[in-house]
Formats: sequence, C-alpha cells, structure tokens
Amino acid sequence: MTESGHRRIRATFEVADDLLWQAVAGRLLLLAPLTVGKSGFVGPLVELAIGRRAMPGAYGGVTIEPPIFHQIERALVDHTITGAGARDRAGVFPLSRFDQSNDRSENLFWDQWAKHAENAAVAVGLPKG
Repeated sequence: MTESGHRRIRATFEVADDLLWQAVAGRLLLLAPLTVGKSGFVGPLVELAIGRRAMPGAYGGVTIEPPIFHQIERALVDHTITGAGARDRAGVFPLSRFDQSNDRSENLFWDQWAKHAENAAVAVGLPKG
C-alpha cells in the first residue's frame, strides 16, 4: 500500500477471482483505489476484462496497468486483432474471428497471427511447433 492508501496488487488468478467475488458482493468499490500490475500471466487479465465488462460500475476504482489488458478489452468489445506486428511482444486474437468451417483463405488473419506468435516464441528460445 502506498502512503496515499492506494493499494497495488499483481494480476494473479487468485487476485482476479477475489476481485470478481468482491464485485459480485458489492464490496469492490469499498476497496478502491486499487491498481493491478503485471504478473506475467494473461489469464487473470482476461478474467478481469470480462468482469469489468459485465460490471463496469463495480470496477470503477480499479486501474489495470498491463498494456495487454487494453488489447483484451478491445478484442472483447469490437473483435480487434492485436499482436501481429513485427516487434509486438503480446497480442490478442478474438476467437470469434476464427471460423473452422471456412476454407483457409478466410482464416488468413488467424494463420498470420499464429505464425507470428510461433516466431516470437522461437525467438526467445521455446521449441518450434
């Protein structure tokens, strides 16, 4: 906690679950102001984005810092694809944009995005495939 009473917490699954529980119980605003920082996990940020979208008023006093969070929100709202740029380190591909029943030409965005993600992973030492 900072001197101003502003609490900083990391975006872990436990934190995301607890914030959602507090929001549903109507107590999240009582804990504000809160700042949620990076944890290295994307899953909790997805959970937070869905919670904030479902109950925007409850999350009014919660600031979520990781830049990928805003990309997740845009993907949920308007199906924006991010992270396909040559220097992007993270991105979001809304699965609503992927249609298994279409031929491969219809899923070009997915193919490009998945290839970029694979190349980025290989570049930091993960095995290909």
